[in-house]
Amino acid sequence: MAEKKKGAPELTEAQREKARAQMLKQKEKAAKKAHRQEAKAAKDAERYEKRVAAERKRAAEARAQQAAQANDPAYQAKKAAELEKQKEQGRREMEKARKRSAKKAATAAKIREREAAKAARAQASGGLAAASASKQARKADRPKRKKANLAALIAICVIAIAAAIMLYPPQDKITQGLDIQGGVSVNLSASTLDGSAVTQEQMDEAQNVITSRVNASGASAASVQQQGSNSFLVQVPGAEDSQSIINTLSTTGVLEFVRVDAIEDDEIVQLIKSGIEGMNLKDEGVKYTAFMSGENVNNVTVDRPEGSSDYAVNLSLDSEGTKEFATVTSELVSTNGQIAILLDGKVECAPAVQSAITGGQVQITGNYTAQEANDLKAIINSGSLPVSLTIDQSSIVGPTLGQNALWVGIVSALIGLALVMVWLVLFYGGLGFITGLSVCLMAIIYMGLLALLSSFGWFSLTLPGIAGIIVNIGLSADSSILIMECFHEQVRNGRSVKAAAQGGAREGIFTSIDADVVTLVSALVLYFVAIGDVRGFGLTLALGIICDLLVMFLFAGPIVRMLGDKQIAKHPGFWGMRDEINEGEFIAKEVR
Repeated sequence: MAEKKKGAPELTEAQREKARAQMLKQKEKAAKKAHRQEAKAAKDAERYEKRVAAERKRAAEARAQQAAQANDPAYQAKKAAELEKQKEQGRREMEKARKRSAKKAATAAKIREREAAKAARAQASGGLAAASASKQARKADRPKRKKANLAALIAICVIAIAAAIMLYPPQDKITQGLDIQGGVSVNLSASTLDGSAVTQEQMDEAQNVITSRVNASGASAASVQQQGSNSFLVQVPGAEDSQSIINTLSTTGVLEFVRVDAIEDDEIVQLIKSGIEGMNLKDEGVKYTAFMSGENVNNVTVDRPEGSSDYAVNLSLDSEGTKEFATVTSELVSTNGQIAILLDGKVECAPAVQSAITGGQVQITGNYTAQEANDLKAIINSGSLPVSLTIDQSSIVGPTLGQNALWVGIVSALIGLALVMVWLVLFYGGLGFITGLSVCLMAIIYMGLLALLSSFGWFSLTLPGIAGIIVNIGLSADSSILIMECFHEQVRNGRSVKAAAQGGAREGIFTSIDADVVTLVSALVLYFVAIGDVRGFGLTLALGIICDLLVMFLFAGPIVRMLGDKQIAKHPGFWGMRDEINEGEFIAKEVR
């Protein structure tokens, strides 16, 4: 093993000249890039001015045309004639509707007369026996319906208890989003320098680079999500300096190849030799000298050598990299020395030199699986971003503002729920308690589902998500109200309480399904098409609709059917049904 050097070697004149040339080259690149950006900004400003001038011209022409039409007698006469024509058409439609209603009423009267005559004949010829058999069949079917309703209520209670256990305590079980916890959010758009379409491979490599840089900056629980085909959402909870995050994301990135024995820290060297990776030498203040950078790597591939079950990573170097790599590997081969591969100062891997490599074709082996080899390939490729990143939007949310907004949202939700409960009880009586209970059950199951998704890392509560939760409170109450209103309407139309409970629950549920499906489709479109916090609103809205449907099928419908069997008819005043039952009995007598 070669003796470790204690100080940095002095640079020769040729090396200093080479460094100066590289610095001049980098400055020239930066100047060209700044010039291109300035030219692009000037063109954008010119296009914007032209667009504004055109819009102003069109607006002036439209105002002039409207003023001319307003002062034109012929135009005013034409408008008056069109208005009169619309009124006449409306009168004709009303007359047609009146005739159709009269025709339907006459048809219904004839049908009732035929049914009454048919019933009289059936009674005269033994219809009483058939009615008795039908009644016995309904009695035999009643226990089955009771068991199904009871099973549904037990199921919803079990689900609610499980959700409550999963939810407690809510502040620990539901992940708080960036806008509540506070931090930095950045939207990035990716594009290629030649204007071609961004490939998925380029997006994957760019995501690895961004993730590595954000994590290297010391951020915890940062997330980098690809949205669409060419954009990223970077969220860094707890960060307060948005400019430093933006600078971290927009830097070019440096990939370096360093001799391990040239690292001036014995402890770090020992850690690397023992197989430990992931240290950031720049953050640790460790001095080192790279003999080659990622600019000298032309191509990176992954394959499996013949006769081996492990994968290898192959590098193709340019002429300068070939020369440097040959020199270093020739010196390290006798001691099996290691070469550390650093990305932005972080040690990604440190393969040992097994032979001198002089042809510019480097093969890195180390019992890699296919996934590990591809990860290493992505690291080497990520020395520089494969695409150009443009910052579309950046925002910072302080934790105080986020927590205040959270408490405002919670208080708003509780106030809204309390007002809904009070209104339901005042308007529907005892049935209002049932509706309020269904809303509470929906809220418990809903929050439990959010806690479950948070435990898997699939959900984080944001301020738009709180808005979705508040909207779902109204939707849940609306679904229960539809069931109650259908039940009330059928009782008022003369049906018995028991029959109205069965038919009203079914009609209310299917009507709610129609409305909920439309809202669910809208929520899913928001989730899959939108970006940023709008997706959080779409997700919470969709999950709330699913929970609402579950509560309708397993609680609201079954409880109305069970109460309608006997309890509501025995105590109509308590359940708020006295007026409806009296009106229904009066209509039934009038029909008879």
